[in-house]
Amino acid sequence: MTILTDLPISKSYANRALVKSFLMNELIELSAKQIPEDVSFLYRALVELKDPKNMTFYLGEGGTSIRFFIVLCCAIGKEVRINVHERFMHRPYMEFIETLNSSGCSIKVHKNSFFIKGQIKKNIKLIIDCSRTTQYYSALLLVKKYCSIEISPKNINGSKSYIELTKTVINERSYKTIPVDMSSLAYFVAYAHLNQELSFSQVDCIDYRQADSKIFDFVEYSLNSNLKVYKNLKPKGINVDVKGCPDLTMALVYIAIFSDGISQILGIDNLKYKEVDRIEAIKSILLQLKVDFSISSDSLKIKGQSFEKVKNLDVMPDHRIVMMGALILKQFNSNEINNKDCVAKSFPHFFKILETI
Repeated sequence: MTILTDLPISKSYANRALVKSFLMNELIELSAKQIPEDVSFLYRALVELKDPKNMTFYLGEGGTSIRFFIVLCCAIGKEVRINVHERFMHRPYMEFIETLNSSGCSIKVHKNSFFIKGQIKKNIKLIIDCSRTTQYYSALLLVKKYCSIEISPKNINGSKSYIELTKTVINERSYKTIPVDMSSLAYFVAYAHLNQELSFSQVDCIDYRQADSKIFDFVEYSLNSNLKVYKNLKPKGINVDVKGCPDLTMALVYIAIFSDGISQILGIDNLKYKEVDRIEAIKSILLQLKVDFSISSDSLKIKGQSFEKVKNLDVMPDHRIVMMGALILKQFNSNEINNKDCVAKSFPHFFKILETI
């Protein structure tokens, strides 16, 4: 049996724990071996933020890390310039910047930079639109006590589990162990489901606080001293709503392509607000494979086993899209895929692990 190690820690959990620990003046330390790039950027920025001389920070393209850091700087009243990757500028942010500007801060945006002055006023009430992302609401939950503010969400159409995760981190007293990232784990769980039994030495329980633990609804597994996922000899099509776990979509599409029957994946509309428009990115891959599928703004239907084998794939620069494409090519004994470096954002050792199975 193949045993997999070097799985990354949860970005969602780590970023929340980092912000909370910073506000408590006890910034946690993380194992460098398993830190996703997004978490590294936030951790480095928080360390530098403690030095009053530091005014300029680079946060990459990570939605959570950038949004959390913007809110944190507004909470503590730090005048800063935050530089980000140009891809972040295509994601939702302007409406929330306007909300922060109405709360006592002054945030100006120029090209790929945010210039922040001022501080969130005490005892104000803010209503946060969560229709496209809940990350800004989670960020404000993390600083709520520090700022003495009241916040309310509206239009929560999905990702409620991430809000609950934020509340969990707020109420926890320590972070001695940051859990394995369920989003990253899902790719190799899906691979095991289709191909071979795999054991995961770092996983001794399913972390249901993470939305992408939903992958275990579709696979056979056991938990003793560690997680084992078993091959399904006759994988069938799946029906699932990913409104609350959009990052899981790519692993589920991979399963659907190589399973018998029709798979239907609902609730995909928010995928267009990710690092790239993931709806278009998935569509591009399915077209290259000549898969029989139909796709709309909110749903995807795939006829399993309708693909044509290919030797390479041209994929958009998105870590989860690249990982999905790499698994598909693995089925064809190929690894010719572009944008491999994108996986560092969440899963630095992805290709290293993929080579071992």
